Amino acid sequence: MKLVIQRVSNANISYQGYHSTIGKGYVVLCGFLPTDNNQIIHHLLDKLLKLRIFEDANGKMNKSIVDIQGDIMFVPNFTLYADASSSNRPSFSAAAPARVSMPMYEECVQYLNAIYPIDKLAFGGFGEDMTVNIVNDGPVTIILEEN
Repeated sequence: MKLVIQRVSNANISYQGYHSTIGKGYVVLCGFLPTDNNQIIHHLLDKLLKLRIFEDANGKMNKSIVDIQGDIMFVPNFTLYADASSSNRPSFSAAAPARVSMPMYEECVQYLNAIYPIDKLAFGGFGEDMTVNIVNDGPVTIILEEN
């Protein structure tokens, strides 16, 4: 599982008539490997909430998303496992196929809804063609990965 976390001042997402906007917080792009499981998912999502990448009063990255009560937009993105090392056309063969990754994404949604305030969450649509607008704050981009 790979999470690409972007600290944002705001962001919005649109697809298939759905539209959502968040304020200060994270946009998290999420990809899966065929070997991922609930233990990995829960570990990385717990780490996501504990990650200290927001400034404290001294300007140091010392506060978590929980500390600032920030928003989270969580977006599935199988292209995180693209491999373009041997050609100009990326291969996505390392990414978990949809029949495997869809239940993993659904587990992410359920787990986040259970451990973080629902009114602070927005989700992308699995397999949807989405438009995501991000105002990156910093910019700060962190990659969490477990494989």
